[in-house]
Amino acid sequence: MRVLFGFLLIAAPLSAEPEPAPSLAPDAPAAPVAAPATGAPAPADVVEVVVVGTTEELDALRGVIGPRDFAGADARFVRANRLERAELLEPREASDVRVRCFVRIVGGRAELLFANRTAERFLVREVALPNGLDPAGREAVGQVLSLSVTSLIEDEQAGLTRSETERLLGVSPVQAPPEPPPPEPVRRLPVERTSSLGAAPYYAAKLYSDEVPVVHGPGLRVGWVSTLERSQRSFLVSIGYEAPERYRADAVGVTWETVTFRGGFELLEGLSDLPLLLGGRIGAGVDVIRFAPKSGTTTSTVELTPARTATLPVLTAVAEAGLSISSHFALGLEIFLDAYPVGFAYTLAGPSGTTDVFSPYRLRPGASLYLAVR
Repeated sequence: MRVLFGFLLIAAPLSAEPEPAPSLAPDAPAAPVAAPATGAPAPADVVEVVVVGTTEELDALRGVIGPRDFAGADARFVRANRLERAELLEPREASDVRVRCFVRIVGGRAELLFANRTAERFLVREVALPNGLDPAGREAVGQVLSLSVTSLIEDEQAGLTRSETERLLGVSPVQAPPEPPPPEPVRRLPVERTSSLGAAPYYAAKLYSDEVPVVHGPGLRVGWVSTLERSQRSFLVSIGYEAPERYRADAVGVTWETVTFRGGFELLEGLSDLPLLLGGRIGAGVDVIRFAPKSGTTTSTVELTPARTATLPVLTAVAEAGLSISSHFALGLEIFLDAYPVGFAYTLAGPSGTTDVFSPYRLRPGASLYLAVR
């Protein structure tokens, strides 16, 4: 009756935070605390109790174990500095050690791990010690020791299997300080696509011809801009104005001004964590040129034609870098190339045929600065 009552009250399986398992690493060669008197026959069975702790803890636990507590087997007490899992779970040949028990006092509780003679069956117990190894605490640990050892001696199939014990014990923090947990992966919020209308006033300049090196003027680009994480996709249209220019040759001259129309698709990608977007645009459009012949630098009898308008198709390629200065504004630089599939020249017609006054380039590189607003 005393055995059943003590087991139900005090013995409890190890909780969900099991300390992994153990192994013995004594600080001195293990020696029996109490050996049989010289000349006495050696006992048939020995229960080895390994106390992982101080000498005081070993003495306290040894004092509560009587000669009858282990079903007639002698108790052998040994002190160790630490537990290593291999010592408990390592298979053993049959020996005089009928049951091996490891006891560790830590954090207001006693942890007890038992293995039978061949280390094929195991028991894992835990006893709460709110006041440490006071008389009540020592008695509680003693009862669990007695009941568990008796169970393993009397029933070869009592306790847990090796695989069950390994799953229960897991990795023991007794062996070494616990490894810091791996950093949690960065949780990315669902990426939202945002779209809005945007506009970008700009000022552009580009090469024009041998006779007139550069033309320039302002413009406005508008478009539908979609942003997905660090990518920006846009469909843009623009209108630009090139300031009036004049060229005079000996016999004739010309003045002109140009309005440009462009449309295209743009793709920009973010650069690391910097507020910088890099990308490009391809598109097409037309130049609408209003020109009027003028007199030359010398007196001549050239008859000037009326002012006229020409429309030229254009293909455009752009490389771009944009710097975000806020969530709604960005500054940018564009390097572009306008390609004209159809040639265009200002000519003078005479009795002997036509003569080019000057011809603009078919390929006209340029650059522009812009301020984008969303």
